[in-house]
Amino acid sequence: MSLRHKCITPRARNFLWRAMHGAYKIGRYWAHIPGHEDRQKCEECNNTDETMEHILTMCRTSGQRVIWEAAKRLWALRGLEWPEISLGSILGCGTRIIRSNNRRAILPGATRLYRIIMTESAHLIWKLRCRWRIQDASNPTKLPTDNEIWNKWIDTINRRLQLECLQTNRARYGRSTISAAVVENTWWAVLLQRDNLPEDWVKSTGVLVGIGRRPPGRNR
Repeated sequence: MSLRHKCITPRARNFLWRAMHGAYKIGRYWAHIPGHEDRQKCEECNNTDETMEHILTMCRTSGQRVIWEAAKRLWALRGLEWPEISLGSILGCGTRIIRSNNRRAILPGATRLYRIIMTESAHLIWKLRCRWRIQDASNPTKLPTDNEIWNKWIDTINRRLQLECLQTNRARYGRSTISAAVVENTWWAVLLQRDNLPEDWVKSTGVLVGIGRRPPGRNR
């Protein structure tokens, strides 16, 4: 039920639901399949079992470290405490209610942004892992750089922001419309140069989140 929030995209919802139910063929799934036992381990992480927890929170090759760093930096613009990242906090992000720092007031906009950041980040980590493990055949030379991972995350979040701005158009989206007030309450605190934006910025797809790209270089 926690995955039914409208701010969670269908693809992210499907990923999290399958992760909750152990539906992915990773880790020990391969232990008793002749000829494929090596798929149980993550060779780049000292042959650690490739569990979902490992992929999302510990792996050196999934991009998780850079992605959670970027997510934490964006969340800091709201001036709220960033949670400790664990498999439980990721899969249970739909149940978390964000409150003000004095714990007295519920913050609907911050709660919605938190769910977006957590679900989009986790899904991106999974996609990057699958691309490298399957499409690139775990080739160490094809691992994305930290800069590439960071910029991929920024692009993912900015696309989500721009889509929500588009979805304020009731004539175009009908029942899928998002109110401009909801979009503003969710994103305003993390926008780039927000003091220079027009009052009707939600009608524009040119707005961006307030953390930019990393300088060039591998940084790995």
